[in-house]
Amino acid sequence: MTSNRGYPSSSTPLLSVQHIGLITRSYTFRAPDERSGLADAVLVGVSGAVFALTPWPSICSFIGLFLLGCWSYSKVTRVQSETVLVLGTLGIQLNRTSLLGTQSEFIPASHIHQVIIHEAIECWRVEFYLAMVIDRGQAGDTAEMEVRRIFGALRPRLKYLVPVWRGIREVMFEGDETRSHSRNSNGPPTNKTKLHEHVPLD
Repeated sequence: MTSNRGYPSSSTPLLSVQHIGLITRSYTFRAPDERSGLADAVLVGVSGAVFALTPWPSICSFIGLFLLGCWSYSKVTRVQSETVLVLGTLGIQLNRTSLLGTQSEFIPASHIHQVIIHEAIECWRVEFYLAMVIDRGQAGDTAEMEVRRIFGALRPRLKYLVPVWRGIREVMFEGDETRSHSRNSNGPPTNKTKLHEHVPLD
């Protein structure tokens, strides 16, 4: 079953939620479709003119080469999507996709102490982010706790982080108060059909 909540255009970032069975869920944020804008056209045009009109080697040619290199690097390394795959009591897999490929990291459930929404001050503004508190030490050793940010590249807004936070806690931490609350307000489907839900980020 597929459910779409009307999004205005393909350039709008989307949160894609998949309920796969009862204890497996996938949350994916996708970057907006990037089209070559005026800035890209100007950069490529200026760099091409520099190569065509200046002798090699020269300072201008090196500057043009540097600009092209920076532009190419930004395009290749730009994060296209970030996914959190919640695998029930096994753990959580984090995926980050760019033109270079997909980077994956699996964190066992035994190392996940808690999933939180935290706040930080960046550039004179408050930014909320989703994070996992990971236990890197021995059992019961709180000195080795690490806070791992989720969706750190795309940085979705708070109102889109809350349903992800609720869903992860519902699956990972049975018996938590949040579990019963989310089951009443925004619970998973009762069958095992894969559900695709698209939410626009404006």
